[in-house]
Amino acid sequence: MWHLREDMSDAQKPQGASLKHDISVPVQRLDRFVAAPTPPSRRATPRCASSASATWATATCTSTQPAGGVDPAAFMARTQEFAEIVHDLTHQFGGSISAEHGLGRLKVDEITRYHSTVELDLKRRIKQAFDPRA
Repeated sequence: MWHLREDMSDAQKPQGASLKHDISVPVQRLDRFVAAPTPPSRRATPRCASSASATWATATCTSTQPAGGVDPAAFMARTQEFAEIVHDLTHQFGGSISAEHGLGRLKVDEITRYHSTVELDLKRRIKQAFDPRA
């Protein structure tokens, strides 16, 4: 199973440009979540190929550019649009837009869409307690 997960990115490269979103979802909802990402991605780009893979409570949602006549740069320019689709779906399932790699710099502003000021302050304090040099 681990090899399948690790080799998925290499297998997707011949299909073209792709957008990957590492998120986490409660384990009891993971099966329904993995079945759900295709419709929202296709709503944004009808011929877009979508896939989701999961390990434990984390999932990777991948949207790959449609085949034929789609400029990879134009597809990649829609990164934020696809992120919002996947992150909104993640939020609907009670998940988080971050997974085992943490929030990262790209999602710092976006996290404010899903958490209150109080929640964000609490998260910052917890991080500061464990990582005072951050």
